[in-house]
Amino acid sequence: GTEPKQMLMVLEDDLVDKLGVLYSRVSKISKEYLLSSPITLSVGIALSPHDANDFDNLFLKADEALYKAKTNGKNRYCCYDENM
Repeated sequence: GTEPKQMLMVLEDDLVDKLGVLYSRVSKISKEYLLSSPITLSVGIALSPHDANDFDNLFLKADEALYKAKTNGKNRYCCYDENM
């Protein structure tokens, strides 16, 4: 269906490089298969230990950043900021 899917990825190093590769792959898949509904990628980022030290709080903050990315137009990423 066309319902949004969510997943969690834990990236230890090279965050920007990995995000760039991920965006490229999603775009390529969308173009290659001529999908009737384009695939978009919205990402929420929270960093450990800067934003939280434990998984639960890190996940909640990444989810908050994801919501911000989606409300700002989708197909983008947003890093957690305590002023959100």
